[in-house]
Amino acid sequence: MFHGLPGLLHVLERIDEFLTVKTVIAQKLANVRVVVLLLVRVVALARGARSAQCFPAPF
Repeated sequence: MFHGLPGLLHVLERIDEFLTVKTVIAQKLANVRVVVLLLVRVVALARGARSAQCFPAPF
């Protein structure tokens, strides 16, 4: 199946490549998530500031 040691090493290299790619994708997704959360916060702050201007405090 593995054709001896070289075949086994090749399979292990492929698994290592797959895990490396998976790790890189996970890191990129984490970065995208952080950016999206920051954008949501900025939009919420902007909306809050806009609504505060439209409806000034009564005192």
